[in-house]
Amino acid sequence: MDIEKAVIKLFEKVENPSDELIHKVAEKLGVEHSKFEEAIYATLYKFVKFQPGKHRHIDASKYDANEMKIGIGIEKEHTDCPIIATEIAKDHLAEIPDYYTRLVKMEKEAEVAGVTSEDENGEMNMLKAAAAQV
Repeated sequence: MDIEKAVIKLFEKVENPSDELIHKVAEKLGVEHSKFEEAIYATLYKFVKFQPGKHRHIDASKYDANEMKIGIGIEKEHTDCPIIATEIAKDHLAEIPDYYTRLVKMEKEAEVAGVTSEDENGEMNMLKAAAAQV
């Protein structure tokens, strides 16, 4: 298995692996634990350097605070990471400054018309919570 793929697989399963676990995984892969640790840092660097968001260099404070708050809440349906949720929200708001107000309005209209259903992730619940803030 590619070492980078092993790093990603490890962190998908364990949020904060111990040194002991990292060493066990390295042994299983047949690589020195120091090489596996270097791969962890290299992979982390790639994620930081090439993080999502075309507008990542624009500070979140440049966007409407209420839209950002609603947007981050809604985007958390895609990620547990508030940084990534913020980047997604910034991308939407850079294109349409009132994106989340429009989204919530559209979802309310769809719900009234009876054309929505809640998915297994509770997406409609998130939108309802966001709508309460508008």
